[in-house]
Amino acid sequence: LNDASLKKDIAALSARLGATGFAIGASEQDTLREQMVSTFNGSVQDGQGTAEACAELLAKLSRIDSNREWALQVLTGVDEQFGKVFEQERVTTGGGGIHVHVLVVLLDVLEEQFTGRELWELCSEKMGRCLAILCGLFGTGAYADDTARVLEASRVLFQLTVADTYIDCDLEEVKSLKHLEKMTRELHAHNNALIRGILDMPVIQGVAECLRPRMESLTKAVGSGQDIWGAPEHASLHETLGHVFSCLHNLLLFATESSTKLRKHITQTPLINTLLLPYLEALIASPPTKRAGKQARLALRTCVILTCKIAVSRQDFLTTNLVHRAVLAFGAHDVEALHLAMRLSCNLDVGLSVRQGSKFEDMWGDLQSSLSNAVEGLSDEGRERLG
Repeated sequence: LNDASLKKDIAALSARLGATGFAIGASEQDTLREQMVSTFNGSVQDGQGTAEACAELLAKLSRIDSNREWALQVLTGVDEQFGKVFEQERVTTGGGGIHVHVLVVLLDVLEEQFTGRELWELCSEKMGRCLAILCGLFGTGAYADDTARVLEASRVLFQLTVADTYIDCDLEEVKSLKHLEKMTRELHAHNNALIRGILDMPVIQGVAECLRPRMESLTKAVGSGQDIWGAPEHASLHETLGHVFSCLHNLLLFATESSTKLRKHITQTPLINTLLLPYLEALIASPPTKRAGKQARLALRTCVILTCKIAVSRQDFLTTNLVHRAVLAFGAHDVEALHLAMRLSCNLDVGLSVRQGSKFEDMWGDLQSSLSNAVEGLSDEGRERLG
């Protein structure tokens, strides 16, 4: 690797490296860093394609732990003119582009220190740009199979729904109810903007398509009696789904506009039938543990808020008898899961189930019986918590 090869055809070099990258030797770091910084800065005149190829190469190199500090030095070495180009250049949602590659490098280098706030500021506080860049890590793009990077992207997506991303204030510093109301309105405004962006871009579709193969793998693992918690690929999926479900929960709970549109939008994507319901099925079928209970509560909470005030997705839940099996799996020892199952039962509507015929009426009767048994089996403290 020398200066001439990098300048002559950086795209070809990136292609030769494939997806794995390589560890840069100490003797090469200074020269390569200078050449990449020069390429980034020179791309202002040479064209965005050169910078994109350079960013793609940097993203491949930053996969290697020993390269990450060096990769950050490259990014901090670019000049203000390139920064303006980065801010002004249109972001595409097709799975690539300079913005996506740069985000990948930042996630590699900074890990959890790169938060939703950093992305918000990097995108000049424009929600549409944030979502367009994140779309590039989901879907069927170049990074869709990269479990570590998809996990970090899902974390950042979730963080875009929480107050800490936008508001610098400790709850202890809240001086009055009016102050709290002002903060709440600000969070609602950000989440409203986030929903508008999600309705316009394939964010949820991308997440579902990206995680579908891993969900199928988890389902097979449960079916064959394998441990679904210890394997790294499964552990990463649990955490990623946790971020995704928490994101949807926050958007539907802490926004004041278009929540019904978002619910309908979600039902038109593969998310419910390829992620949410299969995941809950897997948790029901796996041995009962604290981790399984925690994830089941998260999935049930998402089911509850998705079925609130909308009948579109209720049939999916009724035909699988999922709520009844969730009660049998978790209700006897998990008060919160039982409470969520009861709320979900209310959302699914007994009248709707009866109108489907005797089969659904019998299913509903079995569910009512199991709910009653679960409540009777609770301690006095548990019944008090259940309310």
